Amino acid sequence: MAYRNRAHAGQVLSEELRKRGIRFDAILALPRGGVPVAEPTALAYHLPVQVLLVRKLGVPGHRELAMGAIAEGGVCIRNERVLSAYRISEKTLRSVEEHERQELDRRRRLYGQTFDPSRYTHKTVLVVDDGLATGATMKAAVEALSQLDARKVLVAVPVASHDVIDHFESLGYPCICPLMPDDLCSVGQWYLDFDQVSDAEVKEMLKRSKEREVLVALPSH
Repeated sequence: MAYRNRAHAGQVLSEELRKRGIRFDAILALPRGGVPVAEPTALAYHLPVQVLLVRKLGVPGHRELAMGAIAEGGVCIRNERVLSAYRISEKTLRSVEEHERQELDRRRRLYGQTFDPSRYTHKTVLVVDDGLATGATMKAAVEALSQLDARKVLVAVPVASHDVIDHFESLGYPCICPLMPDDLCSVGQWYLDFDQVSDAEVKEMLKRSKEREVLVALPSH
């Protein structure tokens, strides 16, 4: 099985959530790839899509390898195994973290959304991405929400390995994942179309979500 694209993956994920009768108060997507995946669920549940900005801290010279991740709310997750194996100094880690926080701030301004922690306090929050490989960025996201006193955090992704799903559930984060292959090397291999989502596409989807939220809030006559 492979998903045609992120929209198709989002439809399958939404159907799985409804089939299992899972309820939640808010939907947060990890940009950029998680936003189109979250959109079908937002439509089905009549909820707006918000974004939670998370940035991977890549090892210098090996940027795809995560030595940690950061999220809004000042959260920083460290991968001590990678830090030790690559002998990463605290100075190097802080330098990369500062660079990624600047990018996080840039995207927040670009997307035009203000992160409001009160929307998630004492709420059940669904966090959506297009898949999990190492899970480093998702871990930063769920820990950020836990620090904001979310009542419950659910992880929803179209594809991930059994090991990563088991890890999140062992930490107390229930997972919804329709596809868990034994041979997951990368998330993209399970999509026929895995082209990068642009900032412009994210902005347009968030704009549509905001317009739907306004329409729902209008008083009926």
